[in-house]
Amino acid sequence: MKIFLGDKTVITEICHVGRYGSAMDGCVSHYTPCSTSCELIYNVSGILRTEYLDKIGVTYPGDLRFLPLTQKKGKYIVKRIEKGSCFDIYFNMTGGFPNEMVILKAPERERIELLYEKMYSVWKAKNIGYYEQTMSLFYEVIKIIKKSSESSYVQSGKYEIIRPAVEYMRMNYSAPDFDYSLLPALCGVSYSYFGRLFSTCMRMSPREYITKLRLESACEMLLTGRMTVKDVAHAAGFDDECYFSRIFSTHIGKSPREYMHQNKPTI
Repeated sequence: MKIFLGDKTVITEICHVGRYGSAMDGCVSHYTPCSTSCELIYNVSGILRTEYLDKIGVTYPGDLRFLPLTQKKGKYIVKRIEKGSCFDIYFNMTGGFPNEMVILKAPERERIELLYEKMYSVWKAKNIGYYEQTMSLFYEVIKIIKKSSESSYVQSGKYEIIRPAVEYMRMNYSAPDFDYSLLPALCGVSYSYFGRLFSTCMRMSPREYITKLRLESACEMLLTGRMTVKDVAHAAGFDDECYFSRIFSTHIGKSPREYMHQNKPTI
């Protein structure tokens, strides 16, 4: 499963970078699911069993564990099956992400581990320019993860079938009357097969993908502070401002106006 779902991942804030370890096997920690940021944890050593909301997973050395920003109430329990250590980065972003815990093997493990070590050292030292340097290193981690994820689809040959539709959607997502019936024909397959194949490759339906593209565009426009929420909604492809605000709040975790003011650049 993918961690970074968008074609353009924009990190809006890095909140903290830490390194944590367990002193003994069998330790159990209870946490509160994070409602203010996402987490991407790199497991250096040890084995962990994590219960996060309604999903359970086991993390081994060299694994990445993604935890989404969430407003849900539920369990977040970590049991150290084998003592070890990990790096953890807390961040916020636009570009789409899963709404559940995701565990995957880190691609280019040695490179990923070096990048996390460097991020932690830079963040801890807090020398001039540390934030920008941490951001740059984190983007390198994201690039490696996304490149590995995309190449797995291309190698399977499945993504190549839907590529014409994906490219068409990227070019025309802002049309309020976007015609979904054109997509299977662009790929030369039946409607039902296209739907199954698209969901397999993109981990979302065509309608969800269009919504994702529109929200990414809306986030960019809101950050400029030069357009009203109504104008942003229409420019992104939403013909109803109220619907746009409701969808935006559901996916981004705050209203368009809150997003615009909280992320407004200072001069």
